[in-house]
Amino acid sequence: MYHKTNNSNQYRDFVKGLSLFKDVKKIELDSIVSNIKLKKYMKGETFPLNIEKRSRLYIIFMGQIKLIKINERGEELILRIVNKGDTLSSMHFSSFFDVSFEFLEDTSLLYLSEDIVNKFIKENNSFAKNIISMLSENIQSLMMNAEVWRLKNTKEKVGWFLNSININNFGKLSLSKSSIASYLGMTPES
Repeated sequence: MYHKTNNSNQYRDFVKGLSLFKDVKKIELDSIVSNIKLKKYMKGETFPLNIEKRSRLYIIFMGQIKLIKINERGEELILRIVNKGDTLSSMHFSSFFDVSFEFLEDTSLLYLSEDIVNKFIKENNSFAKNIISMLSENIQSLMMNAEVWRLKNTKEKVGWFLNSININNFGKLSLSKSSIASYLGMTPES
């Protein structure tokens, strides 16, 4: 992993297309972009989201991540698959809920500190509204996952997953079969 501060505006075109920055004026977007930092991770690395040390807003610039929770027996629960353009906000997790990123591909994360995000929330109503929308979408996604895990049978779970992935994959799965099974709360043999 290496860290790089972004002093240029090379990420402006990328972030201005994200729903998180919808209706944010150019001058405000420039101010946000000037505070963005970049971290790169290699496939297979894990990154614990320690709220006290890393309370940030993360945007996936390139790559794919599993948001995971591991219990004391070492069993893994995949909470979410995060792809390019998706946003995660560790600052909105409880400090009692320890989760980690596991990088499924070489990944570049753009991030903003909690202080910067809070400053922009106070100064920009559009950004504040977009943060609320992002959090709402994350909650709805987790609720849908809970419904699938608990209320669907094996065929319905697999059908839901195949329907939910990018249809432009043309039959290619973005995850290994064992990761898909783990994500759906099933055994790989199912």
